[in-house]
Amino acid sequence: MTKVLLIPEWGDEHYAQLKKRHPGVEFIEAHGLGDVDRHIVDSDAVFGYLTPDQFDSAKSLKWMQVLGAGMESVFTRIPQIAQSDVVVTNGRGAGAPIIGEHALAGYAICSRQSACDCERCVSPRRTSI
Repeated sequence: MTKVLLIPEWGDEHYAQLKKRHPGVEFIEAHGLGDVDRHIVDSDAVFGYLTPDQFDSAKSLKWMQVLGAGMESVFTRIPQIAQSDVVVTNGRGAGAPIIGEHALAGYAICSRQSACDCERCVSPRRTSI
């Protein structure tokens, strides 16, 4: 049976549904360092981040899903991951709609100078956008 470690606590509300939809997968909720250390040895996949020592202990690991879009910190913190057979995937695009909406709202506020007190909008040297 495939064993997947679920590290982030904020996903707890979704984990029950994962377990129900994929009965052939053993999902382990491991929120503390001790839990991760205990279960990582024989886990096939992990959702979240590992320490270098945990990665070295992960003898069965085939896949690591990191939470953010950028993976530079993962490869910096665990350089040996680049030489391993572990597939590392990221959450690219997960926050893209929200970030885009935020940028457009900021543009609209600043271009109309409404309800904005940022230095860029109130500066006398402000140029039109």
